[in-house]
Amino acid sequence: MDELDRSGKVTDSFITTTKLTGPRYGSQRPLYILVDEETASAAEAFAYGLQKQKRAVVVGRKTSGGAHKQFGEPVSHHLIAFVAIGRSVDPVTKANWERTGVQPDVEVPAAQALDVALAQIAKAPGAQ
Repeated sequence: MDELDRSGKVTDSFITTTKLTGPRYGSQRPLYILVDEETASAAEAFAYGLQKQKRAVVVGRKTSGGAHKQFGEPVSHHLIAFVAIGRSVDPVTKANWERTGVQPDVEVPAAQALDVALAQIAKAPGAQ
């Protein structure tokens, strides 16, 4: 995931390393990420990135849709102006989840997401 400033210049890149000293989780085991309307910011970036790389199944409700970095400046005692100062961009899709949220692969009420994910894991080939 890249972070771009308002001019479009990359300010940060978040990548996974290819070299690990410990054991890998592995592609043989399924990864499920549970989300709902309260999932935001870095948690959305995590879910979006793994979903788009086909490394995880996202289960639950659409997330809040906050992909842009903001800066808040108090205008008065009761008002803060938030200005977008950057945005996240997925290197594969060239897009993000701003205002649309991360769309789950399996849409279910948040209260049922864990049960649905566990049921899918139990039905997967090689499940015990």
